[in-house]
Order: sequence, then structure tokens, then C-alpha cells
Amino acid sequence: MLDALEQHDVVPLKVDLTSGVPARGDRLKAAGGATIPLLVIVSPKDGPIWKSELYTPGDVVAAIERAEK
Repeated sequence: MLDALEQHDVVPLKVDLTSGVPARGDRLKAAGGATIPLLVIVSPKDGPIWKSELYTPGDVVAAIERAEK
């Protein structure tokens, strides 16, 4: 999975809700999620294309590859 992150120029963004910064909770809501963990893959062209609370490394790699198409 690390190879896919590097190959596809993935920029990770971690939202820590324990920090007390309200804007971070807003990011979670904007992504359409209310649970932690939530992983969202965003295509540079199409915006969010995949999100899940439960995923495997294979799910993530497939979504990353789809985001580039």
C-alpha cells in the first residue's frame, strides 16, 4: 500500500477530533461521515470518489488507482 501512496502522489490528511479545533469536525461532516475511522479518497478531477469506515489495504489501493483515472 505504501508503494501506491508514493506512486500516485497521495497527500494524506488526518483529522484529529480530540484537538478541540471545530474546523476538523467540519471536515468530517463535509466528507459525509460521522464515524472514526473514516477514509475518503479524493480524485483531483472528480472530488470524493470513495469512502469507507471499514477497509482493507486492497480496497485502498484500488480506490487510489481509480482516483487517477
